[in-house]
Amino acid sequence: CQILLTALSQRPRYADGMFLLPATIPGRAKSGRKHSNGFTLIELLVVISITTILMCAAAPTMSQIAVRSKRDTESAQLAMALQRARSEAIRRNEIIGLCPRGDGLNCASGSIWNEGWVLFMDINHSRGFDPEDRTIAVDNEPAKGMDIRSTRAGALFFYPDGRSAGSNTTLTLCPRDKSVASQAIVLNNGGRVRSENYIHREGCA
Repeated sequence: CQILLTALSQRPRYADGMFLLPATIPGRAKSGRKHSNGFTLIELLVVISITTILMCAAAPTMSQIAVRSKRDTESAQLAMALQRARSEAIRRNEIIGLCPRGDGLNCASGSIWNEGWVLFMDINHSRGFDPEDRTIAVDNEPAKGMDIRSTRAGALFFYPDGRSAGSNTTLTLCPRDKSVASQAIVLNNGGRVRSENYIHREGCA
């Protein structure tokens, strides 16, 4: 938009009320031939103005598409992490935890998952992340441009039979661009994961 608006402020070359293409500027035409091709200044300004308006109107839409794409990617990666935690619990016949990452490789005790996650084996069955527990994987990539909130604080646990203890848990992805709707990942007691698209910004208040 800025480039087109700058173009509008530049003084065009014209003669006799006609905007001249490079080939029609006096002194550049071949001798003995006259060129009358060109646009009037008003016609050119109208075309540039309409193009500028259309491009500026489309800019917010393109921005929203980018934010939605980022939200969907974050949602898919988090859902895969939950599914992996369940698979590890079944495969290892152990209790596996997935928690929001805090400082370094430690778990955060809150309900905000913005800084990534830690996947670990709860060896002593303390329902927490202790020094003797074994770390399986870590996602240390912070979520960019959005907040991820859980309805349950701390780690989520999976048992060898695939169940997830406690009540259903919802992790909501809230883009900081408030014109873009939120998206949720729902974990039920059976350990199953599903995503849910919201029309508005549910869960982001």
